[in-house]
Amino acid sequence: MGIVSPVFFVYTSLGSLIGVGGAALSSRRLGRDDHEGVSRLFSLSLALMLVVGLLVTVGALVFLEKLLDILGAQGEIRSAARDYCLYFIPGAITTMLLYIPLNFFRITGKPNIGVWMFGIMALGNICFSLVFLLVFDMGMGGIGLSAVLSNLAALLYSLHGFFKKDSYLRLVSFKSEIKTTGELLATGSPMALTNLFTVLRTLLYNRLLLSILGLGGLAVFTVLANVNTFALSILLGVSQTIIPLTGVFFGEKDYVSIRHVMGASLRWGLFLATAFGLALAVFWKSICHIFGLYDESLFQSAMFAIFMFALSMPFAMVTNLYQFHFMTIGVLWFSNLISACRCLILPLAASLFLSKVSPLAVWAGIPAGEALTVLLTLAVSYIYGKKRGLSRLLLLNEEDEKNSRSIAFSVKNDTDSIINASEKISEFSAVNKIDEKRAMFISLALEELLLSISQNAFEDHDEGYMDVRLLSGTDHVILRIRNGGREFDPISFYESNPDNMEESLGIKMVAASARDIKYTRTLGVNNLSVLI
Repeated sequence: MGIVSPVFFVYTSLGSLIGVGGAALSSRRLGRDDHEGVSRLFSLSLALMLVVGLLVTVGALVFLEKLLDILGAQGEIRSAARDYCLYFIPGAITTMLLYIPLNFFRITGKPNIGVWMFGIMALGNICFSLVFLLVFDMGMGGIGLSAVLSNLAALLYSLHGFFKKDSYLRLVSFKSEIKTTGELLATGSPMALTNLFTVLRTLLYNRLLLSILGLGGLAVFTVLANVNTFALSILLGVSQTIIPLTGVFFGEKDYVSIRHVMGASLRWGLFLATAFGLALAVFWKSICHIFGLYDESLFQSAMFAIFMFALSMPFAMVTNLYQFHFMTIGVLWFSNLISACRCLILPLAASLFLSKVSPLAVWAGIPAGEALTVLLTLAVSYIYGKKRGLSRLLLLNEEDEKNSRSIAFSVKNDTDSIINASEKISEFSAVNKIDEKRAMFISLALEELLLSISQNAFEDHDEGYMDVRLLSGTDHVILRIRNGGREFDPISFYESNPDNMEESLGIKMVAASARDIKYTRTLGVNNLSVLI
């Protein structure tokens, strides 16, 4: 399987190039409430997938023998590799297409569809493989066909998400978005390059370990490769989660929320990465047995290798989060630099250098490479941010906050907290020289809207929170309220219940005096913006 894995990675790289790029751009459109733009990008991404996938598939089949030569498939291995390619490549476009629902449903607030898709793929792969290997004795061809059919099953399952009433992913004309193709591909390039760098790193590590530790080193590296597959579910699971959130907030220029997302992701990510690393260190021998390593003469090398991999996990989490953050906000050169350093250049350089000290020290290059990437990331972001007048670590333009033209805070779901929140408007208005009449209206609007949301979007005694942000412009103030309660639009509620004076009177006053009011529900969150 190892010799044909580059074929699989080519398709996953192309899928992530288009799927992640399209979804990241779409998340920014969501931040601007451009749902039609999201549908156009979705349609463009799907079209690119089909065109690129078909071209690559036809080319691979036409030049199959040349491809096998490039893979180094010779002798008996060549026949098995050919069988895999003949069954996998004709349907490999399903591997690419998976990246459409996996990424677009994440930004539209339906991540559970992706979870079920992964479950279907895993279970389907196991079941199909057992049938094709044990019943039909198809060998590598059966493994290739199993991958195609399990991917197809997951894709068919995902279709129901497109037909839900609340889905705004529609197939529409994307003619006006064709010019965006370059930006889309550039945005997805960090993820695609990560896959390609990983393949190249595997090939180079194979040669390095073979020359230093012999065949035993390759056997241990195979165990690490399998462990890395599980580690990626944690690393990518946490880091890819920030794409839709950061993209939406970036579109809204809500840099406070971006910092909160990054902070929470770092805390939880480091906790999960450290816990996973500790589990690896404790159960290293069991892990060796699970992945077929029973040779006790290799246990010392395997133990040290797994310990080093465990040590690398927290550093890998940090670099992954920064890579996806910079990709989402459009600092693509930095995201690609992180990818090249952590996936290829620094681990290999560190392993080569440390192997001169001791053969076993070659494994220490794994955490050393990750740690060096963290230091490089922090140093470059600080220097670049200082030079460009951006925040030092996240590279955000925070001039509005520095000039005190905005304020953001959270309000607990109870009456006392809501009343106290409205009192914060006085200080904000004084700092930003907002006239008394407008300041009183902002305070009234905030209190009325928060009370309405508290009563209708949350269950009784629910300890939820509402996030408030005020931004003062030249001749206007924007009030934004976000909450994770059930779907509730205060203005629509007022319009549909005009006789309910107790709850509607205050909102009626807000609606009559505000210059514009807009409600959206994005990623399962209620967003209300009031232009005053």
